[in-house]
Amino acid sequence: MISNLMTIAGLLVTALTAGAAEWQPVPGNMMTRWAKQVDPAKPHPEHPRPQLVRTAWQNLNGLWQFEITGKEAAQPQQFSQQILVPFPVESALSGLKQRVEPKDRMGYQRTFPVPDA
Repeated sequence: MISNLMTIAGLLVTALTAGAAEWQPVPGNMMTRWAKQVDPAKPHPEHPRPQLVRTAWQNLNGLWQFEITGKEAAQPQQFSQQILVPFPVESALSGLKQRVEPKDRMGYQRTFPVPDA
């Protein structure tokens, strides 16, 4: 069981690392010195609300599969883009910088291990 979990974790790290190598902020935008330091493998690794941090929590920031569809469309089965969470789709740091209209729906997908605890 532990061996299987380690294999799955290794595959996830490999997949995330490969995606991280492909991620780039959208060029042509003014970047702060902090934006230039964003690491897609661990963006904003700290707890989003430090005053409410728990001993056991899992940060889901990172690269996610992403698709924009029409509002009435079914949940996408295939995702053609990647987005860097927690950055909004409209930002350069998301890697997309795309406008989302009221007629659109955003779909996100990512697999991650869930601890037994």
